[in-house]
Amino acid sequence: MECACDPLLCAGLPASACALALCHTINNSSKPQADSRTWCNSLAANRLPAVRSSRFALRLGGLAVVLGLTLFGLRLSSEGHAYGLRLSACGWLVTWLVGDRRGSVLPTPQSLLRSVYAGRLCVAGAIYLAAALKFAVAAPLDLLVTSFVLVAAVVVTIASYWYTHLSRRTPGRTFLYGQALFDVALITTVVHITGGPQSDLTPLYVPLIAVTAVLMPPASTGLITALVGIVYFADVFFGHTTPMTAQVGLQLLVFAAVAAVTAYFASRVSVMGAEREALAGELRQARLEAADVLRSVPTGIVTVDQAGHLLYCNPAAEQILGFKERQWRGRPIMPEFAKIAPEFWAAITATARRGVRAMRVEATVRRADRTFPIGVTTTTLDVEPAGEPRVTAIFTDISDSKRLEELHLRAERLEAVAELSSSLAHEIKNPLASIRSSVEQLGRAKRVNADEKFLTSLVVRETDRLSRLLSEFLDFSRVRATECRPLDLRTVAAAAIRLVREHPDCPEDAVIDLTGDATPMEGDEDLLHRVVSNLVLNAVQATGKGARVVVRTADRLSRLLSEFLDFSRVRATECRPLDLRTVAAAAIRLVREHPDCPEDAVIDLTGDATPMEGDEDLLHRVVSNLVLNAVQATGKGARVVVRTGRPAAHELPGGAGIETPVSLAVSDNGPGIPENLRARLFEPFVTGRVGGTGLGLAIVQRAVDAHRGLVLVDSTPGQGTTFTVYFPAARRKEEAA
Repeated sequence: MECACDPLLCAGLPASACALALCHTINNSSKPQADSRTWCNSLAANRLPAVRSSRFALRLGGLAVVLGLTLFGLRLSSEGHAYGLRLSACGWLVTWLVGDRRGSVLPTPQSLLRSVYAGRLCVAGAIYLAAALKFAVAAPLDLLVTSFVLVAAVVVTIASYWYTHLSRRTPGRTFLYGQALFDVALITTVVHITGGPQSDLTPLYVPLIAVTAVLMPPASTGLITALVGIVYFADVFFGHTTPMTAQVGLQLLVFAAVAAVTAYFASRVSVMGAEREALAGELRQARLEAADVLRSVPTGIVTVDQAGHLLYCNPAAEQILGFKERQWRGRPIMPEFAKIAPEFWAAITATARRGVRAMRVEATVRRADRTFPIGVTTTTLDVEPAGEPRVTAIFTDISDSKRLEELHLRAERLEAVAELSSSLAHEIKNPLASIRSSVEQLGRAKRVNADEKFLTSLVVRETDRLSRLLSEFLDFSRVRATECRPLDLRTVAAAAIRLVREHPDCPEDAVIDLTGDATPMEGDEDLLHRVVSNLVLNAVQATGKGARVVVRTADRLSRLLSEFLDFSRVRATECRPLDLRTVAAAAIRLVREHPDCPEDAVIDLTGDATPMEGDEDLLHRVVSNLVLNAVQATGKGARVVVRTGRPAAHELPGGAGIETPVSLAVSDNGPGIPENLRARLFEPFVTGRVGGTGLGLAIVQRAVDAHRGLVLVDSTPGQGTTFTVYFPAARRKEEAA
């Protein structure tokens, strides 16, 4: 056969090699190295934009391989069509081996080896079947060789498949060398018995070299390619004694070209694959870190799509809104938002429909257990250029902030009322004293009938009442911690409770209990005494007969709310170290002697010594007023518990800014505070007791403000009321200076 200058042969063989290179090049060029990070991000988002183009390029390259091998096969034998179809199948096998049907950069070693195993068995089985069908004309040695080849191929393939797929072991270099050497021997044997240089199965070396180039380093590929050339050359010249022709030389050149081109592109793709894996690992790590941050932040984060389906919800959002993500993920959740928080639903809806982003919108969450406000900010997230934007809402519970705001307003109102009260009381008290003195002089006259005496006594009694009212006005306006020193809050509470017991408004059967150990702190003992006495007196007055007030102290640590107290101009000018418990004890003793304290009232002082710096007089007023209020509110059977100590951090609302606080709590068993009075409880002239002036709790608030403290109220109708006062245990450095 003359083929040295055959144009079909010269075009067919290079076309096969070029098509194979084209198959790799186009398949890999769809994922350029310069844009590897973008490709990695696309992979992470489960989007493979180059999959379809890769498959199209792969099939195009495969058709070129089939065409080239067909052209090559048509000139190997007179039976051109039959051999062309066989070699077309070989070309399809090459494309299937080196191409990735799933669109990845390179097929995995396991998938390539699986294809090698299948091709090996097909070649060995086909050769054996051909020899068996032509048994009459085939040489006995050829049949024996084909049988041995089939058995060897089956045994080696089964063992290899067990090693790589059933045992799931990673194929090493030794294993790959063994597979390549066996396939070289197998193909060389098949080519030898089918005609050597005239065999139409010589192109089987091409997929062997291509697979070796993909699986092994370039140096190993060069060794295997050299081995293929040597054994093929030896078979041609020694096995069939065929002289060297251009056809043989061109075949060897094709082997070398396929090895070089495939090894080059395989190495480049391996580098790109390693870079992609590194980028994918970094992206996975970044996503894990971001997920950890979103799970740990106390701010709620919710993401929904345009249809209102829940896409994401962090644990803080579950806790705030009161639902579980696993129950609603992927389901329409907007109707549930409309029930729980209508304003929250409206903000998300406005952002989704009109693109209006909400900035610090306030919404109210209405759950079965409680109702509270939240601050909401919404934004949109464009995932894809042509996709629908997603809406993300970021929100947090602002209950503590709203509470602080109310405390700010309360302090400002009390400051204004205090200034007005001071000037008003001074203007009225002096003429009132003159009126009283004049009426008393008239009442001492000799010629005074019974009606005049009655009217005189009535005027004196009412002027005394007005004088007492004005005195409380002045106390309210002059509340300031002037002598801060270390003291025991429990002692101050006890003294205030004693004062409340002696108050006329304290029912005889009121029980004021002071619990807790000594609570040392620094403060103005007088102010602390006023705080305790006013709280206890309010509790007794609100409870009425049978009142039972409990003043409790506890040894726990926390922080005080002090941010809003910066607005107050009242300063503790006589602060000294004292024990809050000692001040409370003195105030309780005073309350017990008060006319309003019922005889059966029980006032208990609990808690340890509570050292602090404060104005003892003001602290005494606080305790006595609170205890006396408790006794008066409860009435007979009153039981008041005064507790001093150090609170825990979780007992205070968020936003506390003072360390080492101390607490004073006055609890009673009275009827509780009416709902309509709670919002204005600490304002002057607000009282729920008949005959009350409504200044006791206002004085308590002023005394607490003077110590830069905080007073909170917890009242349950029919179960009683608890006033909790928090003081800083020590003064700030700038205040002490």
